[in-house]
Order: sequence, then structure tokens, then C-alpha cells
Amino acid sequence: AEKEAFTAEMHAIIADKTAMITELTTAVDRKEAGIAEKESIVAQKDARIAEMEANTVELDAIIAERQGMITEKDAMMTEIEDRVAAKDRKLSEEAATIS
Repeated sequence: AEKEAFTAEMHAIIADKTAMITELTTAVDRKEAGIAEKESIVAQKDARIAEMEANTVELDAIIAERQGMITEKDAMMTEIEDRVAAKDRKLSEEAATIS
């Protein structure tokens, strides 16, 4: 009888420990699921950042192209202004010659 009581007590302890292990395993599984979810969120954010960086590179290229066009137009304007100034000088010289 004493042996049976001891065996029953051991079985109860084993059942209790098994329940604790199951509980801990469940907690670990939940933590791992939470970590996986957070890693997924981080991956999504990384993808968005990469997309934004690609857009930034694209915009920088467009800006550089536009700045090149502006520089080209500025050069054309300077050339036109130089021609106008030369014509003004020529007209002034002709006017001085006439008078």
C-alpha cells in the first residue's frame, strides 16, 4: 500500500511537471510567433525603405536632368543677351556715325 501511494504520488508529480512543460512550451511557441510577426513587420518596413530609396535615386536623376536643362537654357539666354548687347553696340555706333 505504501508502495502504491508512493507510485501514485510520483505519477502526480510527473503529471504536474508534464503540465508545466506543456505550459512553458506553449509560452515559448507564443513568443516565437510574436518574434516571427515582428520580423515580418521589419521585413515589410525594410521593403518600404528600399522602395523609398529607389524613388529617391529616381528623383535625384530627374533633378539632375532638369538642372542640366536649366544650365543649358541659362547658357542659351547668356548667348542671346550677348547677341542683343552686340547689336545694341552696333546700333549705337551706327547712330554715332549718322549724327
